[in-house]
This record gives sequence, structure tokens and C-alpha cells, in this order.
Amino acid sequence: MIRRLFALVVIAGLMGLPIVITLSGLLPVIPPAIADVQTDTSTITTAVVQALTFPGQPKDANPRVSHVAVVGNYALVDWLLGDGGGEMLLTRQDNAWQVVGGGGGAMDSRTLIELGVPEVTAVQLVQQLQAQWGQKQ
Repeated sequence: MIRRLFALVVIAGLMGLPIVITLSGLLPVIPPAIADVQTDTSTITTAVVQALTFPGQPKDANPRVSHVAVVGNYALVDWLLGDGGGEMLLTRQDNAWQVVGGGGGAMDSRTLIELGVPEVTAVQLVQQLQAQWGQKQ
């Protein structure tokens, strides 16, 4: 087992991939495919804004998305609504993004796993979103 993990670390290191320590061991972090990311982000943003919009909502509530992380068929989104905000998990089903869950505050990888996201994907989503917080908007 240790030799396999060492081989995985060496191979991932040679490929320039960062390593993630998860509940089940060391795993290479494989960057998400760049194709369709802008299209996905636009579609995801629309789905989140629709989920945050309700009848009689104050005009200054202004639901919006601040950050989007996409890995495969999963998306983790930071959203703002008036003075509040939170995170929302979405999945792609039949080429449409569906809200799975979320609320006020941040979602960690353990919460994403409980919602059905594979462990490696959950870690990648959280890392991507956290990395975006360090970038200027």
C-alpha cells in the first residue's frame, strides 16, 4: 500500500499535479477540463439566480453569483443576496444544471460528500472556490 501511494505521489509530482490528502489517502488533483467552462458558468449563474429569486422580493436584494467552481457534473457556487450570502451545490443532469442544496455560509468537502459528491470531486470543488477568493474580481 505504501509503495502504491509513493508511486502515485512520484507520478503525480512528475506530471506537475498537486497532491490532496483525503479520507481515503493521497490523490492527485487533476485540473478540470477548460472546454465549456464559460458556457457552464453562465448556465449555472442563471440557475442560481432563479433559485434565489422569489415573488415580492425587494428590488435591492439583487441575487448574484460571485464565484463558480466546476468539476465534471458538479458545481459549487458562492452567491450573494442583499447583505447575505452562502454557497450552493448543483449537478448537471440531462445537460441542465439542477440545485442540490445549499444555504447561508460555506460548504466544506464533508458536506458535499454527504450530498453525494465523490470525495475527490468534493475536495477539488472546495479548493477551486477557495482559490478564487484570493483573486481580484
